[in-house]
Amino acid sequence: MASSVRASDPAADSIDRALLVQKALADAKDSLVAGDPATAAATLEAQLPFANVNRTYLDLLRKAYDGELTKLRAAKSPDGKRLEAITKRLAILDGTKAEPVTIQPAAATVASPEPKSISLAAAEMAFKRGTIDPSQYRVAADLFAKARRDGEAITPKQNEAWAYCRVKLAAEELNKPTATTDAAKALAADVTEALALAPDNAGLQKAGRDVLASARSITGTPPAVKAKGEWEAVNGVGVVVRHKGHADLAASVAKAVEPVRQSISQKWFGPAGPAWAPVCEITIHPTAAAFAAATGLSDRATGRAEVSLANHAAQSRRIDLRADDETLLTVTLPKELTHIVLADLFPTKPPPRWAEEAMAILSAGRGEAERFRAAAPRLAADGALPRASQIIVSNGFPSANQITGFYVVSVTVVESLVSRKGEKAFAAFLTDAQRYGIETALKRQYGLTPSQLDGVVR
Repeated sequence: MASSVRASDPAADSIDRALLVQKALADAKDSLVAGDPATAAATLEAQLPFANVNRTYLDLLRKAYDGELTKLRAAKSPDGKRLEAITKRLAILDGTKAEPVTIQPAAATVASPEPKSISLAAAEMAFKRGTIDPSQYRVAADLFAKARRDGEAITPKQNEAWAYCRVKLAAEELNKPTATTDAAKALAADVTEALALAPDNAGLQKAGRDVLASARSITGTPPAVKAKGEWEAVNGVGVVVRHKGHADLAASVAKAVEPVRQSISQKWFGPAGPAWAPVCEITIHPTAAAFAAATGLSDRATGRAEVSLANHAAQSRRIDLRADDETLLTVTLPKELTHIVLADLFPTKPPPRWAEEAMAILSAGRGEAERFRAAAPRLAADGALPRASQIIVSNGFPSANQITGFYVVSVTVVESLVSRKGEKAFAAFLTDAQRYGIETALKRQYGLTPSQLDGVVR
């Protein structure tokens, strides 16, 4: 006989509380995706007594508090009590002392500095103390790493400080007579990643190269000798760009990646997370034929993005581009970066293919979207324009002769939905779709059925 649990039983109460906690987590994530950290924080606070020291729950609450704190500090007339409460609660979560809350007058005309999280503020303080007490550099490095794990937005200046700490600490370890080959290899990898955080700091880059040379002397690895036509590399924030004889283009790509990533994330989801780690590897192939040979795609293709996922996180990121692509920086790079951003934000299950492809096109600017919109009348006249309802309820990719119609419909549908509630609401709809399915999410978020979208592309 199957056992049953009545609602009044302690076991039933426990299940109910657990369900409420899990629902609060899901609802809070949706609110954060929609750019509403205050609602996310309130949702999580309501079930906090039943979270039972749930680390995932507390980490998400910290993110909600940080997001709400950012908005409160940017407001002309912030709620002082709420500001003080959040500052105190963040201090409790991070195990630090809460700093006094100061509210600037609303009439102030001088722009206020960007708010800092408690972890980043402590990291900066430890970094400054390092000039007096070198042991503080390790403290600062650990705090910067914690901030990145917590999803904090680290500024370029803070990345430089973090990189300095890591290079300095590696140099100290390598100078010890007890340094082993395995330790030298690990330190070399860490320094290489650190240098990618500060690509424009010439002094730090030189110091890092010296440290790498020290590591090679221990491991017995000879320095790389670059032969004509071999791959060269340019480091950027969260990216390494490989090329053959296209140094200027590679430098432009390395410099453009982080601002474009930030722009894409802000457009669809809100502030971007920390710089990519592991870094995104970008290869600029010298010709269309070389691109096709390396990727297995047609030589008419201009880009490809790949992300390897495991344990709900990216294990590797890669983009392939063509040096002979005249729209590499303005169109292709933003499109491929959109795929990488979406893989990071949907690590368990990707969005529907039509939505992802349309978001990539719309992230590349108006000209690219207009190119597909202009094809709609011709395709409609030829009877080659598929119905929107057919595309949005499937997750497949069309054959080559149907690809243009697929893109036209996808872009038009996404533009239509975005025009109703905005880009971030569309992103929230995609999250909803993973929980309830496309048709239910479409009804919940927009009050529409798939067939009602058929008319938007005619």
